[in-house]
Amino acid sequence: FQNQCFRYGVTKVCALDGDDTAGEKKDPLLSLLILLARRMDLQVRLYPEYMNYHILDRVGRKLQHPRIGGCAKWELDGSVGSHSAAFEHPFKDAGTLGHKYYEDEFIIGKVHEALERGWQLTCHAIGTRAIDQIIEAYRKNETLIPATGPMPRIDHFEFPSRAAVNFVKTHRLAVTIQPGYAYVDKRCLHTYEKYLAHQDLQLIVPLKELAEAGVPLLGSTDSPVQSVNPYEQLRGMMDYYDPEQSLTARQAFETYTVNAAHALDEPEGTLAVGGPATFFITSSDILHSTADEIAKVYADEVYINGKKMRPRKGTVPELLRMLIHRPRKI
Repeated sequence: FQNQCFRYGVTKVCALDGDDTAGEKKDPLLSLLILLARRMDLQVRLYPEYMNYHILDRVGRKLQHPRIGGCAKWELDGSVGSHSAAFEHPFKDAGTLGHKYYEDEFIIGKVHEALERGWQLTCHAIGTRAIDQIIEAYRKNETLIPATGPMPRIDHFEFPSRAAVNFVKTHRLAVTIQPGYAYVDKRCLHTYEKYLAHQDLQLIVPLKELAEAGVPLLGSTDSPVQSVNPYEQLRGMMDYYDPEQSLTARQAFETYTVNAAHALDEPEGTLAVGGPATFFITSSDILHSTADEIAKVYADEVYINGKKMRPRKGTVPELLRMLIHRPRKI
């Protein structure tokens, strides 16, 4: 996984993982992820996918900043392809209406508790009604939205209402986007036009409007659902489903750099005197690339805190050397 990330110049990932269905029992897969992530070269930012908040205390001391949320338990609706995203209108081909997975008051309470505890929260919302639900939860708790530090975020935010767009433009919330899928769908799959009512499809997220309003748009590959390659997503931003809302190369590249640093409240994201020497070198002129050209970008060299990253061979001695490294906070 490190080799994949370094091929594209990715030095930091936000991992959404964990399962609190076991109740008070230990979560073995999350424990393994923490064991490895604390010793990897790649910098990991973990969001435990818990709604059972008090068990977060088990892993909280190993995190640089307490985070929670993601998909899984924090899915507020499903997806377009499975006809389970919560739209205002029935799916055109099936005649069924997607639904929200939780009651409004439940989500309002969960958001309140996370913000009150000072945790950075993220959640999955694709359809208009699911996005409106999480927006209403933040509206009810807007006095708790932090003025500084890591920003709460909404993942996907694919078909927001006008009210939801206006809310994120005027509040300190970040929005995670994955336009690489829409790029492929428009040219190959055509599921949006087959499945969605015309009124719902017209609400596809206005990227350019949000970017120009200063909303931190965060690029995401949604790996392993999609390829870890971020430049496929940048192509989708620059040659967007709604052409009038396409981003420039600079705006698209900022979603993986300065915007991400802003949302995480961390110093990476720009090259500056006194900042961390975390960067990659490429022969591509990213900021002057076309959409097709940017999809072919890769990194020639990657540095994290001044140290050049080298490909791993996946050997047992490599793993053992990694495990004896002094663990750091995630």
